[in-house]
Amino acid sequence: MKINRVKSLNGEITIPGDKSISHRSIMFGSIADGITEVHGFLNGADCISSMNCFRQMGIDIDYDGCVVTVHGKGLHGLSKPEGTLDVGNSGTTTRLISGILAAQPFASRLIGDASICKRPMKRIMTPLSMMGADITSELGNDCAPLLINGKELHGIHYNSPVASAQVKSCVLLAGLYADGETSVTEPYVSRNHTELMLESFGGNIKAEGTTATVKPVDNLVGQKILVPGDISSAAYFLVAGLITPNSCITIKNVGINPTRDGILEVIKAMGGDMEYSNVVSGCGEPTADITVRTSSLKGCVIEGSIIPKLIDEIPAIAVLACFADGETIIRDAQELKVKESNRIDVMVNALSSMGADITATDDGMIIRGGKPLHGAVIDSHLDHRIAMSFAIAGLNADGDTEITGAECVNISYPGFYDDLAGTLKIYRLFLAQIKATLQSVMLCILPDSCVAFICVTFYPNNLMISCSVQYLFYHSSWTIHNSLLRCPLKLIRSSIFPVCLSTAYHFSTGKYICIDIFYFGAAIIICSITAFFSTIPYIQTALPIL
Repeated sequence: MKINRVKSLNGEITIPGDKSISHRSIMFGSIADGITEVHGFLNGADCISSMNCFRQMGIDIDYDGCVVTVHGKGLHGLSKPEGTLDVGNSGTTTRLISGILAAQPFASRLIGDASICKRPMKRIMTPLSMMGADITSELGNDCAPLLINGKELHGIHYNSPVASAQVKSCVLLAGLYADGETSVTEPYVSRNHTELMLESFGGNIKAEGTTATVKPVDNLVGQKILVPGDISSAAYFLVAGLITPNSCITIKNVGINPTRDGILEVIKAMGGDMEYSNVVSGCGEPTADITVRTSSLKGCVIEGSIIPKLIDEIPAIAVLACFADGETIIRDAQELKVKESNRIDVMVNALSSMGADITATDDGMIIRGGKPLHGAVIDSHLDHRIAMSFAIAGLNADGDTEITGAECVNISYPGFYDDLAGTLKIYRLFLAQIKATLQSVMLCILPDSCVAFICVTFYPNNLMISCSVQYLFYHSSWTIHNSLLRCPLKLIRSSIFPVCLSTAYHFSTGKYICIDIFYFGAAIIICSITAFFSTIPYIQTALPIL
């Protein structure tokens, strides 16, 4: 995959559903009574791994490409899988399902890809063993493959050494089957999707400070789940809109759960131009449309309690920091070392190869922003968040940036490159249309006393471009601020008498949808007012033809 520098990114995008919530919807729906409908499910490799594991245990799950329907069989309705449960590349599947399997009346074996078989599982094996579970690492290295023999469990109060939603969720899910109350206390609050969803399914759960507590119940009840857009996927477009010149990007229906919104706090701290609209707080998971624009950024310190709220977004934040003035310090992020790759080392080495001034630390990195980036060959290490982060970096680097193993984005965002290309497609069509308009202007007969301008207005939300040729008399005093069509008062004040040939072009059809000639008078005033009050994002330029 090769990426080149671009001059602008504009438009709006709807990102795929939240990966964490999609995983949980399958798991909770499977152990609930009745039907669970999941809308906005992330059709990524990781979530499909969760789906397939529960299908192997006798759960009927239908997926028509839009809605997932889970036919739950209750807390005790799972069947012994015929073979090994393959979790693929999904750490979420591995850790959360282990909590459920630990209490089942059968034995199971979990395996995954090469990356999963290197990721630490002792962090869940320890608390599950404290609850009476029989869980072992087949190779004795505290990693998958895992062998789990279901046992009767008892409640515990576990003090987790790490703030991890996966560890917390594993213990709480096991606690549904325990003989008493089960609590998990973390150093900081991690994402709370499990607590919110469990409550909506009828679970007995409460959260106080950094402690979440669950009590066993007789049953859970299937629900309708609306999965918001994944803020971890939105992160790449947020960063792209902030660092790419002349850009304005709106990301629709993004989950802004306060235990996940750390990157939004960082953007504010760095001075990013960002605004919310259409804020909705229903179904326990708040959402909003988020608009970002090209910004002058400054470095900041990222540490402590905010880290669990943005741990997955740190690779994208590292790219963001390269374009900020001053120093950005990331601390307390040692968890990055045990993700799909060692994200500290990978980010530092790869950004250094692109010319960034960046240094690794034991628990994070120091980025001294402001140095221009240049293209390089980037090894993704088959880590989806690495690949997507460097795709954004490549859009703002000189020369070619080549990403190896770029297809790994399918783990969490199968359509990432298509969506990214969508913002570029509009820009490229914009340039092509200017060229076509230039050619048509040469066919016009211009008065000797006039200067012609091509005025182009680009509306990405409507996939529309409007081009006009404007004749300006030499004796007039004028200044072009944007397009004359967007400045009717200036037009009148300057006593300019233009003739406008206006052409509207629609990208989805590839055809002109109207061609109008406007003379100075009522017609052009109406046109000007319409354009002037338009609020949709646009790109404009004016090219003189002498």
